[in-house]
Amino acid sequence: MYKVTIQASPAKGIDWKVVAAGTWNPGEQPQLAEQTVPAEVLADLFNVTPSQTDKSSRNQVQCGETLYAVVFRRLLR
Repeated sequence: MYKVTIQASPAKGIDWKVVAAGTWNPGEQPQLAEQTVPAEVLADLFNVTPSQTDKSSRNQVQCGETLYAVVFRRLLR
């Protein structure tokens, strides 16, 4: 399971703001406290399979004039 943070920024800027946070198990839908991200963006952001050795990683997509990035960190067991 991973702790996830989703950030957004204008495509021509670097002003990243957190727009959602929660948890995620690869292969499942993320469990987010707030749903302020378009569904098609979520699908693209979480269309990754972290390797078993990845403790953290990042994925980024653009939707219109907005960049979205997800940062995920493996929760300790």
